[in-house]
Amino acid sequence: MKKESLTMPSIYTIGYTGRTPAEILLIAESLDADIIDVRLNPRSRHPRWNKSSLQVSLGGRYQHWQCFGNLLYKERGMQIADHFAGRDKMHQMKRNVILMCGCADFATCHRAELVKLLTADGFVYGGEADEAVSGEFAQMTLFGDSSPTPKKKKVSRLFES
Repeated sequence: MKKESLTMPSIYTIGYTGRTPAEILLIAESLDADIIDVRLNPRSRHPRWNKSSLQVSLGGRYQHWQCFGNLLYKERGMQIADHFAGRDKMHQMKRNVILMCGCADFATCHRAELVKLLTADGFVYGGEADEAVSGEFAQMTLFGDSSPTPKKKKVSRLFES
């Protein structure tokens, strides 16, 4: 009996500040990715970013994983709720994954810590989702290609001191 090889999904990240759910959905479709809301509490002052609204606007690509939330976000600290539970869920994913929260700046967001932990677990980081497809949208329009191949970034550069 032949053993099936498991392919781990690539990880992308995005902050929703300054975007619309429709833009994020288009990016997710381009990357063949599910959108994982990594906020500890999926609520916002802007109703379109509340969990119930995102479930409608992003459809079956949207999931909220509290385990990837930052327990210390109110204190501006960093502590992932349960990295191991999230890692186990990641292994079950059939598509690529976009880790999403409201922070515009990846470098100061807990998404950077999640990427650091998950790449240490063997997952591949493809970069910020919008950057991974930005040059691809023009190519898709010009050549009619609906399946862009995102460029992979070396993770080691992101975490060098």
